[in-house]
Amino acid sequence: MTITIGTHGLVDDEIVWRVAAGADAAARFVLYDDDERTTPTDLTGVTGACEVRTKLGGTLLATADVTVDGPTGTVDVHLPADESAGWSARTTTAVFDVELTADDGTVTRLCTGTLDISPNTTTGA
Repeated sequence: MTITIGTHGLVDDEIVWRVAAGADAAARFVLYDDDERTTPTDLTGVTGACEVRTKLGGTLLATADVTVDGPTGTVDVHLPADESAGWSARTTTAVFDVELTADDGTVTRLCTGTLDISPNTTTGA
């Protein structure tokens, strides 16, 4: 999934991220300073974090890797297969958000949403 964003900055809408439990999942956000999408937002010095929980305030299910490429305005979120491999077949939805932290400590939420989880049938056993 790739989401490209113009001058309104960060993602306002709730995202539905479809994830297959036990498989790698990735999302890419590209931020631009202009509607024409020619000037990437400079995210130099920005770091990111992403948690997946059973519900708001619920149990932590996974921590996704967030990589920020400052000069290109790109934020990559990767949920490794091993983070979701043990999820119960009854776990079919969850919530997540992605937060960005500037080098001055300011935290901004990039997005929030739900995971639509396809349970893992193959267990390798």
